[in-house]
Amino acid sequence: MLGQTLILIERELLSYKRSVGFMIASFLSPLMYLFVFGYTLNKGMPSINGVSYLNYILPGIIMLVVIYSSLNSATRVFIERKSHALLDLLSLPMNKSLVPFVKILIHSLLSAFNALMFLLLAKLTICSELYLSIDNIPVLFLAIFSSSFAVGIFMMGIAASLREEQSFNSLTSLFLLPMIFISTAYYPVSLMPAVLKTLARINPISFGADLIRNILFGIEIPISEMISFVVFSIVGISLLHRSFGKYFK
Repeated sequence: MLGQTLILIERELLSYKRSVGFMIASFLSPLMYLFVFGYTLNKGMPSINGVSYLNYILPGIIMLVVIYSSLNSATRVFIERKSHALLDLLSLPMNKSLVPFVKILIHSLLSAFNALMFLLLAKLTICSELYLSIDNIPVLFLAIFSSSFAVGIFMMGIAASLREEQSFNSLTSLFLLPMIFISTAYYPVSLMPAVLKTLARINPISFGADLIRNILFGIEIPISEMISFVVFSIVGISLLHRSFGKYFK
């Protein structure tokens, strides 16, 4: 089993190597977003729970890095499924359950590493007052990893379930932007209209952003976000298992 796992890991890393351009773009785009959106609005926005707006928005943009990485991984799953490369892989004499496991593991590790590098770069350039230490960096990595796992497994499950490219593009466009903006990624729940507050509290992206904020600034995470995050992860696992399940028999 170890040999099969290593082969699958090597295959996944090679596929990421071929999409290095997308990974660079997914890294630089949030940095530009942080500079243009966060830095320019920082002076005009009041502090939130004692945290400057520039620092408040940083965890939300880290979630943007996670979402871009998840979209990249989901797109590759969809392309492999469309080209029958995924079917060929699952037809090989190996433990079939390793395939989705390795895919989501490599995605989550690389996404967390990418987001952590973005955080360090932001610390060196724009958010110089941000406190990072040898104590909270490993915890931050685990927090980002768990967020990457939940978002990635959900999007991979959708990608592996859909047959038409148009359906995949429509679903990602329909849900991603609303989920990002109806969350605490860019502003707290207290500033939202009443109708959006409940949606923001059950948005799993809110949990990811607030989890990182809690580690960096000690801002409390509502219990509703934790429950939503767990439910979101379970739904993602169910989707992924349903898509790959027929090959496990």
